[in-house]
Amino acid sequence: MALTTIDSSLLIPAVAPWHAQHVRADRTMGRITDLRMICHVMVETYSWLTRNRPRTPPSVAASLLRALPGPPLVLSPDGHLRLLELAGKTGIIGAAIYDALIAATALEADARLLSRDERAARTYEAIGVTFELL
Repeated sequence: MALTTIDSSLLIPAVAPWHAQHVRADRTMGRITDLRMICHVMVETYSWLTRNRPRTPPSVAASLLRALPGPPLVLSPDGHLRLLELAGKTGIIGAAIYDALIAATALEADARLLSRDERAARTYEAIGVTFELL
């Protein structure tokens, strides 16, 4: 496992200086030497930054996210099909499919996934990704 990636529960506070968990998340990201972003996490973070107060201007949010370590990880077309099959078999429903997408992308990239989201842990386990809750 040569890569580490994070979900939006860690990226959002890391890039939002006003977030209550900013210092902790920023320090955690700063210690990761092999960090790669997942494209879906970047999109989730853009959505959060541009809709929450204080609202980040879209151009600023886009520039901030483009400056992150890259290139971003994306799930292959076959990976999407495997994800849907696995989601059906394991009973993943509703918005949990987005956590499953993040997990499947990390798994396909052979990346360790870091998260603060205890709720997503069950989905991450169902997908079989190596993850760590911080």
